[in-house]
Amino acid sequence: GESADLVVVSTQGLEVWRFVYDSLTVKSVKKLPTPVRACWHDCNAGVALAAVGPRTLQPFLFQSAKHPLKLPKLDLHLSRPGAKLQTDDVAVMTLYEWTFGVHADAHTG
Repeated sequence: GESADLVVVSTQGLEVWRFVYDSLTVKSVKKLPTPVRACWHDCNAGVALAAVGPRTLQPFLFQSAKHPLKLPKLDLHLSRPGAKLQTDDVAVMTLYEWTFGVHADAHTG
């Protein structure tokens, strides 16, 4: 039958759930345990970008619910000593069919 996948993000990690329309059931498909401070996403691209540390981003690719990809972590070099990542400083956006994680450092332009 037809189904839809849903990614739930919590402070404990990301988890893929499958909702089956015919039987009205929900089942956990895959758990990705990791500490999450904040998360940005693009549903159409199947991309999530989780802040897993004060300066570290962890990208995930959800093209397959059973086999999501945990991509290499990105360690940001923030301009001020002791600075922490702010939620307004990061975005996930798609331009011309390519999806990007963007970090804007307001202090360095």
